[in-house]
Amino acid sequence: ISLAIIYAIITCVGLIANGVVFFVIFAGREIGKTVTAMYVVQLAIADSALLLTLPIFGLQKVSMNWSFGAVTCTLCHSIKFLSYYAGIFFLTAMSVDRYVAVAYSTKSHQLRTRKRTMIVCAVVWFAAGCMTLPILIDYNSMSNAFGFDNKSFPFLNQTEYTCSHKHQTEVYETWLVVDFIVGFVLPFIVITISYVMIVRRLQTSEDKVANMTGKRTISMRKRVTRMVAVLVICFVVCWLPNHLFTLAKIRGLDLSVTPCYGIEHFLVAFSFSNAAINPILYSFLSHNFSTRFRDSLAMARRRMGRRGSMATALQHNPGTNSPEHPVRRNSNFL
Repeated sequence: ISLAIIYAIITCVGLIANGVVFFVIFAGREIGKTVTAMYVVQLAIADSALLLTLPIFGLQKVSMNWSFGAVTCTLCHSIKFLSYYAGIFFLTAMSVDRYVAVAYSTKSHQLRTRKRTMIVCAVVWFAAGCMTLPILIDYNSMSNAFGFDNKSFPFLNQTEYTCSHKHQTEVYETWLVVDFIVGFVLPFIVITISYVMIVRRLQTSEDKVANMTGKRTISMRKRVTRMVAVLVICFVVCWLPNHLFTLAKIRGLDLSVTPCYGIEHFLVAFSFSNAAINPILYSFLSHNFSTRFRDSLAMARRRMGRRGSMATALQHNPGTNSPEHPVRRNSNFL
Protein backbone atom coordinates (compact mmCIF):
# COMPACT_ATOMS: atom_id res chain seq x y z
CA ILE A 1 0.00 0.00 0.00
CA SER A 2 2.86 2.38 0.83
CA LEU A 3 4.51 1.69 -2.53
CA ALA A 4 1.19 2.17 -4.33
CA ILE A 5 0.74 5.55 -2.63
CA ILE A 6 4.29 6.58 -3.57
CA TYR A 7 3.62 5.55 -7.18
CA ALA A 8 0.37 7.53 -7.18
CA ILE A 9 2.14 10.65 -5.90
CA ILE A 10 4.92 10.30 -8.48
CA THR A 11 2.35 9.84 -11.26
CA CYS A 12 0.22 12.86 -10.29
CA VAL A 13 3.15 15.21 -9.73
CA GLY A 14 4.96 14.05 -12.87
CA LEU A 15 1.98 14.24 -15.23
CA ILE A 16 0.99 17.70 -13.97
CA ALA A 17 4.56 19.00 -14.24
CA ASN A 18 5.03 17.50 -17.71
CA GLY A 19 1.69 18.96 -18.74
CA VAL A 20 2.93 22.42 -17.76
CA VAL A 21 6.13 21.88 -19.75
CA PHE A 22 4.12 20.79 -22.81
CA PHE A 23 1.84 23.80 -22.46
CA VAL A 24 4.69 26.32 -22.22
CA ILE A 25 6.56 24.88 -25.20
CA PHE A 26 3.58 24.30 -27.51
CA ALA A 27 1.36 27.21 -26.51
CA GLY A 28 4.39 29.50 -26.62
CA ARG A 29 5.36 28.04 -30.01
CA GLU A 30 8.90 27.27 -28.85
CA ILE A 31 9.04 23.79 -30.36
CA GLY A 32 10.09 25.03 -33.80
CA LYS A 33 12.46 27.74 -32.63
CA THR A 34 15.22 26.08 -30.63
CA VAL A 35 17.05 22.78 -30.38
CA THR A 36 16.79 22.58 -26.59
CA ALA A 37 13.00 22.88 -26.69
CA MET A 38 12.79 19.93 -29.09
CA TYR A 39 14.94 17.77 -26.82
CA VAL A 40 12.97 18.80 -23.73
CA VAL A 41 9.73 17.75 -25.46
CA GLN A 42 11.19 14.33 -26.27
CA LEU A 43 12.31 13.88 -22.66
CA ALA A 44 8.87 14.90 -21.43
CA ILE A 45 7.23 12.37 -23.78
CA ALA A 46 9.47 9.58 -22.49
CA ASP A 47 8.82 10.54 -18.86
CA SER A 48 5.06 10.77 -19.40
CA ALA A 49 4.96 7.31 -21.01
CA LEU A 50 6.75 5.85 -18.01
CA LEU A 51 4.44 7.64 -15.56
CA LEU A 52 1.34 6.21 -17.26
CA THR A 53 2.50 2.67 -16.40
CA LEU A 54 2.96 3.38 -12.68
CA PRO A 55 -0.74 2.97 -11.72
CA ILE A 56 -0.60 -0.61 -13.03
CA PHE A 57 2.58 -1.31 -11.06
CA GLY A 58 0.89 0.27 -8.05
CA LEU A 59 -2.09 -2.08 -8.31
CA GLN A 60 0.33 -5.00 -8.47
CA LYS A 61 1.96 -3.85 -5.24
CA VAL A 62 -1.41 -3.70 -3.45
CA SER A 63 -2.65 -7.10 -4.67
CA MET A 64 0.80 -8.74 -4.24
CA ASN A 65 0.08 -10.50 -7.51
CA TRP A 66 0.32 -9.70 -11.22
CA SER A 67 -3.16 -10.36 -12.55
CA PHE A 68 -2.93 -8.50 -15.86
CA GLY A 69 -1.35 -11.26 -17.93
CA ALA A 70 2.06 -11.77 -19.51
CA VAL A 71 1.32 -9.51 -22.50
CA THR A 72 0.52 -6.53 -20.25
CA CYS A 73 3.62 -7.31 -18.19
CA THR A 74 5.73 -7.24 -21.35
CA LEU A 75 4.09 -4.03 -22.56
CA CYS A 76 4.58 -2.19 -19.25
CA HIS A 77 8.21 -3.23 -18.94
CA SER A 78 8.83 -2.41 -22.60
CA ILE A 79 7.50 1.11 -22.03
CA LYS A 80 9.56 1.36 -18.86
CA PHE A 81 12.83 0.43 -20.58
CA LEU A 82 11.99 2.36 -23.77
CA SER A 83 11.45 5.48 -21.66
CA TYR A 84 14.63 4.83 -19.70
CA TYR A 85 16.83 4.38 -22.77
CA ALA A 86 15.24 7.33 -24.55
CA GLY A 87 15.84 9.48 -21.47
CA ILE A 88 19.54 8.69 -21.08
CA PHE A 89 20.16 8.88 -24.85
CA PHE A 90 18.43 12.27 -25.08
CA LEU A 91 20.44 13.54 -22.11
CA THR A 92 23.56 12.40 -23.96
CA ALA A 93 22.43 14.17 -27.14
CA MET A 94 21.65 17.33 -25.14
CA SER A 95 25.11 17.27 -23.55
CA VAL A 96 26.82 16.98 -26.94
CA ASP A 97 24.52 19.71 -28.27
CA ARG A 98 25.54 21.94 -25.34
CA TYR A 99 29.19 21.47 -26.27
CA VAL A 100 28.51 22.40 -29.90
CA ALA A 101 26.55 25.49 -28.78
CA VAL A 102 29.41 26.66 -26.54
CA ALA A 103 32.43 25.60 -28.59
CA TYR A 104 31.08 26.67 -31.99
CA SER A 105 28.91 29.59 -30.95
CA THR A 106 29.34 31.51 -34.20
CA LYS A 107 28.39 28.48 -36.31
CA SER A 108 25.87 26.91 -33.93
CA HIS A 109 22.88 28.03 -35.99
CA GLN A 110 24.34 26.26 -39.01
CA LEU A 111 25.30 23.11 -37.11
CA ARG A 112 22.26 22.85 -34.82
CA THR A 113 19.49 22.97 -37.41
CA ARG A 114 15.91 21.77 -37.03
CA LYS A 115 16.40 19.02 -39.62
CA ARG A 116 19.51 17.61 -37.93
CA THR A 117 17.81 17.72 -34.55
CA MET A 118 14.83 15.78 -35.88
CA ILE A 119 17.21 13.17 -37.31
CA VAL A 120 18.96 12.86 -33.93
CA CYS A 121 15.59 12.44 -32.19
CA ALA A 122 14.57 9.71 -34.64
CA VAL A 123 17.90 7.90 -34.14
CA VAL A 124 17.52 8.11 -30.36
CA TRP A 125 14.03 6.57 -30.38
CA PHE A 126 15.22 3.88 -32.79
CA ALA A 127 18.19 3.03 -30.56
CA ALA A 128 15.94 2.95 -27.50
CA GLY A 129 13.59 0.61 -29.34
CA CYS A 130 16.46 -1.70 -30.31
CA MET A 131 17.57 -1.93 -26.67
CA THR A 132 14.00 -2.82 -25.67
CA LEU A 133 13.64 -5.59 -28.27
CA PRO A 134 14.91 -8.43 -26.02
CA ILE A 135 11.88 -7.95 -23.77
CA LEU A 136 9.50 -8.19 -26.72
CA ILE A 137 11.28 -11.12 -28.35
CA ASP A 138 11.44 -13.34 -25.28
CA TYR A 139 8.68 -11.91 -23.10
CA ASN A 140 7.89 -15.20 -21.37
CA SER A 141 11.32 -15.69 -19.82
CA MET A 142 11.68 -11.96 -19.25
CA SER A 143 8.35 -11.69 -17.44
CA ASN A 144 9.32 -14.61 -15.21
CA ALA A 145 12.70 -13.01 -14.52
CA PHE A 146 10.98 -9.78 -13.57
CA GLY A 147 8.93 -11.79 -11.07
CA PHE A 148 5.50 -10.99 -12.46
CA ASP A 149 4.03 -14.40 -13.15
CA ASN A 150 0.78 -15.54 -11.53
CA LYS A 151 2.69 -16.60 -8.39
CA SER A 152 4.74 -13.50 -7.92
CA PHE A 153 5.91 -13.90 -4.35
CA PRO A 154 6.36 -17.58 -3.44
CA PHE A 155 9.48 -16.75 -1.41
CA LEU A 156 7.44 -14.96 1.25
CA ASN A 157 6.50 -18.34 2.71
CA GLN A 158 10.00 -19.79 2.52
CA THR A 159 12.28 -20.06 5.53
CA GLU A 160 15.46 -19.65 3.47
CA TYR A 161 15.76 -17.18 0.65
CA THR A 162 18.69 -15.73 -1.31
CA CYS A 163 18.37 -12.15 -2.52
CA SER A 164 18.76 -12.79 -6.26
CA HIS A 165 16.80 -12.54 -9.49
CA LYS A 166 13.78 -14.83 -9.64
CA HIS A 167 14.03 -17.48 -12.39
CA GLN A 168 17.28 -15.88 -13.57
CA THR A 169 18.79 -17.32 -16.74
CA GLU A 170 22.12 -16.84 -18.46
CA VAL A 171 20.45 -14.79 -21.20
CA TYR A 172 18.79 -12.53 -18.62
CA GLU A 173 22.06 -12.02 -16.73
CA THR A 174 23.85 -11.11 -19.97
CA TRP A 175 21.08 -8.70 -20.84
CA LEU A 176 21.39 -6.99 -17.43
CA VAL A 177 25.13 -6.42 -17.97
CA VAL A 178 24.59 -5.11 -21.53
CA ASP A 179 21.78 -2.93 -20.22
CA PHE A 180 24.11 -1.35 -17.67
CA ILE A 181 26.98 -0.79 -20.11
CA VAL A 182 24.99 0.49 -23.11
CA GLY A 183 22.22 2.19 -21.15
CA PHE A 184 24.34 3.85 -18.48
CA VAL A 185 28.14 3.54 -18.60
CA LEU A 186 28.75 4.57 -22.24
CA PRO A 187 26.30 7.50 -22.19
CA PHE A 188 27.71 8.67 -18.88
CA ILE A 189 31.25 8.65 -20.34
CA VAL A 190 30.11 10.73 -23.34
CA ILE A 191 28.23 13.14 -21.05
CA THR A 192 31.22 13.53 -18.72
CA ILE A 193 33.62 14.21 -21.61
CA SER A 194 31.19 16.74 -23.08
CA TYR A 195 30.92 18.70 -19.85
CA VAL A 196 34.66 18.62 -19.15
CA MET A 197 35.19 20.13 -22.60
CA ILE A 198 32.41 22.67 -22.01
CA VAL A 199 33.97 23.84 -18.74
CA ARG A 200 37.39 24.17 -20.35
CA ARG A 201 35.91 26.06 -23.28
CA LEU A 202 34.05 28.48 -21.05
CA GLN A 203 37.14 29.10 -18.95
CA THR A 204 39.47 29.77 -21.88
CA SER A 205 37.24 31.64 -24.31
CA GLU A 206 34.38 33.18 -22.33
CA ASP A 207 35.41 36.78 -23.07
CA LYS A 208 35.91 36.05 -26.75
CA VAL A 209 32.58 34.27 -27.08
CA ALA A 210 30.81 37.03 -25.16
CA ASN A 211 32.24 39.68 -27.50
CA MET A 212 31.06 37.76 -30.54
CA THR A 213 27.60 36.71 -29.35
CA GLY A 214 26.82 39.20 -26.59
CA LYS A 215 26.93 38.86 -22.82
CA ARG A 216 23.20 38.14 -22.57
CA THR A 217 23.47 35.26 -25.03
CA ILE A 218 26.43 33.66 -23.24
CA SER A 219 24.59 34.05 -19.91
CA MET A 220 21.52 32.30 -21.30
CA ARG A 221 23.64 29.52 -22.74
CA LYS A 222 25.34 29.05 -19.40
CA ARG A 223 21.95 28.69 -17.73
CA VAL A 224 20.75 26.13 -20.27
CA THR A 225 24.04 24.24 -19.88
CA ARG A 226 23.59 24.26 -16.11
CA MET A 227 20.03 22.95 -16.50
CA VAL A 228 21.20 20.02 -18.65
CA ALA A 229 24.02 19.28 -16.19
CA VAL A 230 21.59 19.13 -13.26
CA LEU A 231 19.28 16.86 -15.28
CA VAL A 232 22.19 14.49 -15.88
CA ILE A 233 23.23 14.50 -12.21
CA CYS A 234 19.65 13.84 -11.13
CA PHE A 235 19.40 10.96 -13.59
CA VAL A 236 22.60 9.38 -12.24
CA VAL A 237 21.51 9.77 -8.60
CA CYS A 238 18.10 8.22 -9.30
CA TRP A 239 19.13 5.30 -11.51
CA LEU A 240 22.67 4.28 -10.53
CA PRO A 241 21.72 2.68 -7.15
CA ASN A 242 19.06 0.59 -8.88
CA HIS A 243 21.57 -0.56 -11.50
CA LEU A 244 24.17 -1.52 -8.90
CA PHE A 245 21.66 -3.43 -6.77
CA THR A 246 20.37 -5.27 -9.85
CA LEU A 247 23.88 -6.30 -10.85
CA ALA A 248 24.69 -7.38 -7.29
CA LYS A 249 21.66 -9.70 -7.31
CA ILE A 250 23.14 -11.70 -10.21
CA ARG A 251 25.50 -13.43 -7.78
CA GLY A 252 23.08 -13.16 -4.89
CA LEU A 253 23.20 -11.12 -1.71
CA ASP A 254 23.26 -12.37 1.85
CA LEU A 255 20.00 -10.68 2.80
CA SER A 256 16.78 -11.96 4.29
CA VAL A 257 13.40 -11.51 2.61
CA THR A 258 12.31 -8.26 4.20
CA PRO A 259 15.40 -6.07 3.55
CA CYS A 260 15.89 -7.53 0.05
CA TYR A 261 12.28 -6.81 -0.90
CA GLY A 262 12.32 -3.38 0.75
CA ILE A 263 15.60 -2.19 -0.78
CA GLU A 264 14.68 -3.40 -4.24
CA HIS A 265 11.29 -1.72 -4.39
CA PHE A 266 12.51 1.48 -2.74
CA LEU A 267 15.25 1.79 -5.39
CA VAL A 268 12.76 1.10 -8.19
CA ALA A 269 10.39 3.77 -6.85
CA PHE A 270 13.34 6.16 -6.46
CA SER A 271 14.28 5.53 -10.10
CA PHE A 272 10.71 6.18 -11.24
CA SER A 273 10.69 9.50 -9.39
CA ASN A 274 13.19 10.81 -11.94
CA ALA A 275 10.31 11.07 -14.43
CA ALA A 276 8.55 13.49 -12.07
CA ILE A 277 11.67 15.41 -11.07
CA ASN A 278 12.76 16.20 -14.65
CA PRO A 279 9.88 18.55 -15.56
CA ILE A 280 10.26 20.32 -12.20
CA LEU A 281 13.91 20.94 -13.04
CA TYR A 282 12.89 22.29 -16.46
CA SER A 283 10.63 24.75 -14.67
CA PHE A 284 13.07 26.02 -12.04
CA LEU A 285 16.30 25.94 -14.03
CA SER A 286 15.26 26.97 -17.52
CA HIS A 287 15.49 30.57 -18.65
CA ASN A 288 12.62 32.80 -17.47
CA PHE A 289 10.16 29.92 -17.09
CA SER A 290 7.59 31.98 -15.17
CA THR A 291 7.71 34.70 -17.83
CA ARG A 292 7.38 32.15 -20.58
CA PHE A 293 4.44 30.54 -18.79
CA ARG A 294 2.62 33.88 -18.58
CA ASP A 295 3.43 34.61 -22.23
CA SER A 296 2.11 31.19 -23.25
CA LEU A 297 -1.12 31.84 -21.33
CA ALA A 298 -1.50 35.21 -23.03
CA MET A 299 -0.83 33.74 -26.47
CA ALA A 300 -3.30 30.91 -25.88
CA ARG A 301 -5.98 33.39 -24.78
CA ARG A 302 -5.36 35.58 -27.82
CA ARG A 303 -5.63 32.62 -30.16
CA MET A 304 -8.85 31.47 -28.49
CA GLY A 305 -10.20 35.02 -28.68
CA ARG A 306 -9.36 35.31 -32.38
CA ARG A 307 -10.97 31.96 -33.10
CA GLY A 308 -14.10 33.06 -31.26
CA SER A 309 -14.13 36.34 -33.21
CA MET A 310 -13.62 34.51 -36.50
CA ALA A 311 -16.44 32.09 -35.69
CA THR A 312 -18.76 35.00 -34.89
CA ALA A 313 -17.71 36.85 -38.05
CA LEU A 314 -18.28 33.77 -40.20
CA GLN A 315 -21.76 33.35 -38.74
CA HIS A 316 -22.63 36.92 -39.69
CA ASN A 317 -20.66 36.95 -42.98
CA PRO A 318 -20.32 33.38 -44.33
CA GLY A 319 -18.48 34.55 -47.44
CA THR A 320 -15.63 36.29 -45.64
CA ASN A 321 -12.65 35.05 -43.78
CA SER A 322 -10.27 36.92 -41.48
CA PRO A 323 -6.62 35.84 -41.42
CA GLU A 324 -4.99 35.46 -38.08
CA HIS A 325 -2.45 38.08 -37.16
CA PRO A 326 0.96 36.60 -36.45
CA VAL A 327 1.90 36.36 -32.80
CA ARG A 328 5.15 37.88 -31.73
CA ARG A 329 7.48 35.12 -30.65
CA ASN A 330 10.29 35.49 -28.14
CA SER A 331 13.34 33.24 -28.24
CA ASN A 332 14.02 32.11 -24.68
CA PHE A 333 15.64 28.71 -25.20
CA LEU A 334 19.16 28.41 -26.56
